[in-house]
Amino acid sequence: MRPPKACYCLILFLIGTVKVYSLPPLVITEVAPGETGTKDWIEIFVSYTGDYGGWKVISGFPKQVIKTLPSRSYQRGDIIVITMNSSDPDAIQKSTYWNFYSTSTEGLYNSDGILYITTPDGQWIDAVGWSNRDGDMGVDAISAYNIMKSTLMWVEGPDIGVDGKNDKEIQLALVDWSDGAKRDGASIQRYRDFMGLPKDTNSLYDWFYSKINTKGYGYKEVISETEKVVEVDEDTNPFCPEDANKNFVKINFNIDDFDAKKTVVIYDISGKEIIKLLDRDRLPNGDITMFAGVRTGSITWDGKMADGITRAPTGVYIVYFEAYNPNTGKKYVGKDVIVVGRKFK
Repeated sequence: MRPPKACYCLILFLIGTVKVYSLPPLVITEVAPGETGTKDWIEIFVSYTGDYGGWKVISGFPKQVIKTLPSRSYQRGDIIVITMNSSDPDAIQKSTYWNFYSTSTEGLYNSDGILYITTPDGQWIDAVGWSNRDGDMGVDAISAYNIMKSTLMWVEGPDIGVDGKNDKEIQLALVDWSDGAKRDGASIQRYRDFMGLPKDTNSLYDWFYSKINTKGYGYKEVISETEKVVEVDEDTNPFCPEDANKNFVKINFNIDDFDAKKTVVIYDISGKEIIKLLDRDRLPNGDITMFAGVRTGSITWDGKMADGITRAPTGVYIVYFEAYNPNTGKKYVGKDVIVVGRKFK
């Protein structure tokens, strides 16, 4: 007698090299142009311990040195915050993990701007550009943009195809600041990769517009030492999108913070984002969800990619969970592994 038909998940683990990109020693992680009283500010993440005395933070439209960093021992994970149009003295001692600096520079040009870091001898280290998308850019801004490209600090997205000459096309290749130019307290912030580090592909896809800035807190993790903040449910992992009996995976989270806003992203093992299930308690379309104001809960993934139609290929995936409290600056970060198998008879 033939046994009943059953569905199984075939798990295939491939051992290979994971695609990893190398971060520069200093990474621009948040920029807030257009603040009240032109007290714009910049946040920089230190990715390698070292002394960066003499390194320069420069605005390229028009070019001006915003700050020459003082000599000191910068530790991996430190945050450098530079506030403009300020006479406050530099912080000689670190406050927790921050290095607070000030400069008399007026501001960052709240419509179009380019910001970059160089070594003392002028070598570009990291850069970001933004635009209000009004179709009009100055000659200096276009020149700075082309230098960003030539130094491999910035590349166009695959759907842009700019030639460095057309104002509108160049602006489409920069981070969208059209809303931020009208709003105090907003910023452009860098995404994190599935390892929790700044995402650095040298393009506008590394960045997003945020209505709430996170000055000094953007990249400092506060991770629970006693329990995992996110864990994939073993009863649903691995799963098969084609198996009616096991076609989703359940992702559980547990944080001791009612006010923390939660983000859940699925990445493949190369670090490519597959789908964002939750973005600071909101769905990708911006709708608020039932996850706001709760400490413990679960969210599911059906194996579909960001378009809502295409199914993710069989393989190993990373779920990245982040909860951020904008009032206290506390951040909770966790990761776990998901396996998408295939159905066979």
